[in-house]
Amino acid sequence: MNGYNTYDYGIIKVNGTTVWGSSAAAVFMPWQQLTVPLTAFEGMNSVEISFEWYATGTVNYAGWYIDDIYIGPATTRNTASLGTRNRDRSLQNYSVYRMLLADEAIPANWTLLSAATADTVYTDSSFGAQAPGKYKWAVKANYSGGLQSEAIISNRLGIVAMPQDVIASPVGATVQLSWTADAGADYYVIYAADDPYGAFTLLGYSATNSYTINSPAARKFYKIAAADGTMPNPAPPAKAQR
Repeated sequence: MNGYNTYDYGIIKVNGTTVWGSSAAAVFMPWQQLTVPLTAFEGMNSVEISFEWYATGTVNYAGWYIDDIYIGPATTRNTASLGTRNRDRSLQNYSVYRMLLADEAIPANWTLLSAATADTVYTDSSFGAQAPGKYKWAVKANYSGGLQSEAIISNRLGIVAMPQDVIASPVGATVQLSWTADAGADYYVIYAADDPYGAFTLLGYSATNSYTINSPAARKFYKIAAADGTMPNPAPPAKAQR
């Protein structure tokens, strides 16, 4: 709604009671969304909502423009489509989507997992078969009248694989490790051993697909593991791994 309220102002009444607006509080109003609680009138057999405009002849202003009036739970409102959708809005079910992290802002690229799940818990049984990468999920509530809520986006979860093409190169007194980056990895864990069949010890972590070993000593074998989540800092005590 839009209006100019210094001399001209509007009020909203329900059954004759003013629920919004007053000349004392009148200010210039750009287009804005208003939410007016109607709980005091819940259960009544008859409710009349009126939009009343008061004007003076002192100054000519643009008046009051009202659009997209919706009565119902405020959290389900979708102002882009209220004008063409049925106002009878009750929760029906939920639609669940999966997306790559890079596609979060591109709903057209989301994968629809369920168009109408009634439960508030959903198991993505096909997630393990996806390619390595970072994924998120979205849930939209479906209401009668064809209304669908805005998407609620989940936290991020990655699918990681064993890094490929690991190369160890001597650089002076150090050893430079490099490997093919994993699309689902947030960081990498580096292990080393002097016996390929012995215990591997933790060397440290890397946020990139490379790692420099400053004191290689007798370590001749290295293993890299991709990991999802927050990289530990500082590194915990070294642990043996086979």
